[in-house]
Amino acid sequence: MKNNRLQDIENYIVNKQSVTLKELSSHFGICMNTVRKYVDELAKKPYIVKMYGGVRLDNSACIFYSDHDRTVASPDGKDRIARLAASYIEENDIVFIDSGTTTKQIPHYIPDSLHCTVITHSCHIIEACVPRSNITLITLPGVFYSRTYSFVDISSTEYLKNLNFRKAFMSSTGFSLENGATNSAPLECFIKSTASEYAQQVFLLADHKKIGVSSLLTHIPTERIHYLLTDEEVPNAYRQAFLKNGNQVVVADTAL
Repeated sequence: MKNNRLQDIENYIVNKQSVTLKELSSHFGICMNTVRKYVDELAKKPYIVKMYGGVRLDNSACIFYSDHDRTVASPDGKDRIARLAASYIEENDIVFIDSGTTTKQIPHYIPDSLHCTVITHSCHIIEACVPRSNITLITLPGVFYSRTYSFVDISSTEYLKNLNFRKAFMSSTGFSLENGATNSAPLECFIKSTASEYAQQVFLLADHKKIGVSSLLTHIPTERIHYLLTDEEVPNAYRQAFLKNGNQVVVADTAL
């Protein structure tokens, strides 16, 4: 019960960016002493900061990269990974496609003859799917977030929980065996975590520059990733870990 309430309060703070202790007390129906205890615990996280009479989200604790910077990091590899990911989409599939510079290319490689439903919060993916008559598009609610060119909101996670989708094609800032798939934006992380939790199959798209890298928040533990799609061979320890969990590492063929 405590952990659920703590998570609810964290979600509220992240969504609001800045709130007073009085507002938290009123919204959650708890006394001020209890609010202070919850806030003290949440303040142990680097992006939650206490201030006089309230608490706020500290975006400076997160490392962000512009959409352009992330796109040019490994263009050929990202493109090959996106083509590989699209090859896993089957007729009448219902899939979630995450925001990201690799995932945004996936719709371009879905054949015109293949019918599927795409769920997303990414403006790039929305733009790619709108002209496609073979793709049924479902967009998550939210507020536009310019850093990732996507719509994000805590309500998006609740909406996503009610949708039945088979596959989730996920992006990340980094991936390591110890920390799994990680990200630097708290609001994005809530959506990513929910998508990976509710999908039957989780595909992580990560080029070689992201392997062995960790950032602020884990949104998918390693054992929950069914397919790691990448552009170069990974260290043997990664393959062994995936095999142990009954999952796969798949390297995109340069011929793709």
